[in-house]
Parts: sequence; C-alpha cells; structure tokens
Amino acid sequence: MVHWAAPDGRPPRASGSIAQLIAHVNQLCLTLIQTSPTVATHGKILDFYYHASVLSSDAHILTQTQVSAAPPATLIYNLFFAASPVTTSRVCSVVAKYKEGFQVGLSEANINYTPEHIPEFNGFLMDICNCLWRQRALSNEHANANGCLISRQVVDDMASYITSLSVGGSLATLFSLSYSPAFSLFAISFLREMEETEEEREGLEVRHAGPVNKNSLRDLGNEGGINMSWDDYRRGVLDYLDQYGMGGVKHLLSITIGALRQEQAGR
Repeated sequence: MVHWAAPDGRPPRASGSIAQLIAHVNQLCLTLIQTSPTVATHGKILDFYYHASVLSSDAHILTQTQVSAAPPATLIYNLFFAASPVTTSRVCSVVAKYKEGFQVGLSEANINYTPEHIPEFNGFLMDICNCLWRQRALSNEHANANGCLISRQVVDDMASYITSLSVGGSLATLFSLSYSPAFSLFAISFLREMEETEEEREGLEVRHAGPVNKNSLRDLGNEGGINMSWDDYRRGVLDYLDQYGMGGVKHLLSITIGALRQEQAGR
C-alpha cells in the first residue's frame, strides 16, 4: 500500500484530522459528564485536554497543524463546579495551558484564531478568576465575564436565598478560596497552621472561627489574633494548595491576575 505524504513528510490530511478528532472528542466529553459524572470520568477527560493543550502551546506544532482553540465552555464550567479539589485544580491547569497556547499562537506562530475563539476562552477564564480570586462569582457585569452561563434569574434567586441565610457572605464570595466547596478545608487548614506557628512564637488571644474574609481577618488582628493581610492569606492558600498537589489554581491565577503575575515576574 502506498502512503502519500506532503513535501515536508506529513500525511496530507494530518492537520485537519487532528482538529476533527478534537471536535469529535469535545462532543463525547459533553455526553460523558452527563452520563457518568464521576471523578474518574472527569480525570480521563482532563487527561485528554491536558495533552491537547500541550499541542496548542507548541509554536512548531501550531504552524503545522490545525489545533482546536479550547474545550467547550459548558464542559469547563461543569468540571470546575464538580466540587472535587483535584478536578477543579486540573481544570485550572488545562485553562492555564491553553492561555499560554493562545499567547504562543498569536506571538510566535501567527495564528489567526476565528472571532469566537478568543471571546469564549476569555469568558470562562474571567469567570474562574471571578469565582476564586475577585469575589465576583457568577457576575456578568465586567468585561469578558459570562456569569458561568447561568441564567440571571437563577443567580438572583440564589443571591436572595443566600442573603436570607445570614451565612456571613454573599453569593459572589461563596466560590472563593475561603468558601469554595472544593478548597475551603484547605484554606482554613492553612490558617490553622499559621496560627499554631504564631502561637508558639508569640501567643494568640483568639483564633479565627472561619471562613476567612477580608474584614474578618482585619478584625481578628485587632482583637489579638494572627496579624496577616488579606493578600498574604490568599497567596498563602495558593502555596498551600500547591504543596498538596493542586498547583493548577496557582498556575492559572499567577498568569492571569496582574498583581500575582508581576510578583512571579519579579522572582
């Protein structure tokens, strides 16, 4: 059997085949998260997209093949809200890798992405940062934010319900590092370790009951508790997650949030 190849040694349909494969797997994965929404299934899906994201961040490969710009937004949101810290961190890793890929494609490979690719990607990138870092979960009021594609009526109803509970935080804060179902245990564990260290060194009059927010942390310092800034606390939580194998969160935020990006560049 004769196999025809392009002048550079590539099979003539190689480029389009990769794009078609990824498009096909996109649909399979959207089906899988509905029919088998388990951590194991999510892990297999994220394995595929991490490898695909590596293709999307290699300048040489980008000049030779057509690589899909990013996973479907619906898939990203479903995995991000899966309430598994490992799954959420791996979603962040994949999104971070695709973000780096976009930058490589635009600056080094001169890729002309279709008009819908960049806005869609920026949408779920902004939504993830709004949830974890900016205390603006589910908001669509700022540039690029899509509110995680959740209906405004549903968001308003949830916000009213949260307010009626008097839990100490608004809906916009409940997916942050301190309150997130995936990361809240790690966040308070980090603070407990910091308090124990501080108590051994100087003693503490009071400990934080948790969850931590900017105002409660400030009040705690005034009342004889640990003296830590809000930014130092959040950076500490990111490092703590990294130590426990969930570095995807820090990776994504460090290349997206301006202050963290500048901090990384200065090291």
